[in-house]
Amino acid sequence: MTSKVVEGSICSAKNLTFKTCFERYTRNRYKNFAYSSLETIGGVDLRQKTILDAGTGEGWQTLLLASIGLPREIVAIDSAHGEGSSKDCLAVLSSNMKRMGIRNVGIARMDFPNNAFRDSSFNVVLALQSIHHMYVTRERISVSSEAAEEYKRIFREFYRVLALGGWLIILEIRPTNLSEFLPLYRSEINWPFHQEPEELIELARAVGFANVSLRWYVPFPLRHFRRLLENKIGNWLTTSRYHVYAQKSSRS
Repeated sequence: MTSKVVEGSICSAKNLTFKTCFERYTRNRYKNFAYSSLETIGGVDLRQKTILDAGTGEGWQTLLLASIGLPREIVAIDSAHGEGSSKDCLAVLSSNMKRMGIRNVGIARMDFPNNAFRDSSFNVVLALQSIHHMYVTRERISVSSEAAEEYKRIFREFYRVLALGGWLIILEIRPTNLSEFLPLYRSEINWPFHQEPEELIELARAVGFANVSLRWYVPFPLRHFRRLLENKIGNWLTTSRYHVYAQKSSRS
């Protein structure tokens, strides 16, 4: 499913500036992040596309994509008002853009559900661990009509701002994980604020997305055991992360 063009670009030497900056600032390994980025992009063609990073945080995914030079333009937005957001995150992104000499990224402090973008503005929308910040609730959208309607409003906006044939790429976390039951393991994740993938898939189809699929995330250290872990049980035992890919029909 991974695009060879993107894979070659991310693994190439020209990403040395990004690699150095990423490892110095986050103290994480670039190869782990590069693997995660490839898993997220999947087979979606990003060449000369206009991309919206909705809930960018400090913008590392945006910086990586911009540094490999495939997208035509990226717009990165975040809100200082959503739960989990940081008032300084866009300043970090802006500073790193200058450090890397990146010019094809626009930054805006904006609440996505109330965005001002025109219809069909983007070819790709990224929502990477950000949807649960756009509407914060402990309620399952399969149970609560209020939560379902708020989430549907978000998905309607995803659909509206995408051009025909455009892709929505979601990275989210399930509301439960093995680590909840391990007393010695402490996680910063607020598990109850997340939704199951089947619920997001149903919403995507309900607002009009035609081609919708699910992919379980397998972490980098366990990638050689993909066949064993790329399922609901393996997902619960590891990270509980998953990807949803939804394409807007190419016909109006």
